[in-house]
Amino acid sequence: MTPADTPKLLNLAQTLVSEQTSKPLNELELAVLEGILLGQTYEQICQNQNFAQGVDYIQKCVAYQLRRRLTQAMKRGGYLSEDANNLKKKTSLVNS
Repeated sequence: MTPADTPKLLNLAQTLVSEQTSKPLNELELAVLEGILLGQTYEQICQNQNFAQGVDYIQKCVAYQLRRRLTQAMKRGGYLSEDANNLKKKTSLVNS
């Protein structure tokens, strides 16, 4: 993955979560996901985005909730099995 792939992956995550949960990712969740995709630490994400909430909040609340929401959307969409966290092969999603 390159930094150029980040917008496509953010859009993919936003579409999946919106379609499967009827609630889109918020700006904070998208900013954290973008930082993670770019290989940034939570400290770097906080600095780059000027988050007043602090690293602990980003790590323990936002990132935790983000992972939960992404997992839920992937399960509902059939990209993760309900009984195991194994990705199913659905290359059409990644290649679209």
